[in-house]
Amino acid sequence: MIAAKIAERTALDAEREASLRERSAELANDLADLQRLQQSDQRYQTTLLPLAKEKNRPVINSLEKC
Repeated sequence: MIAAKIAERTALDAEREASLRERSAELANDLADLQRLQQSDQRYQTTLLPLAKEKNRPVINSLEKC
């Protein structure tokens, strides 16, 4: 009876550890995604958006006159 309880507890501990490893991996992946998206946003804000505004400045100016 004691051996069965020990075995049950060992199995539960193993399941918990596996679940924690899985969640840790998911969090690491989510963090990597967040960092990638932040870098993309930074590039958009500092490079692409200013270039688009510059390229379209004549159109923006003409619309502002209306």
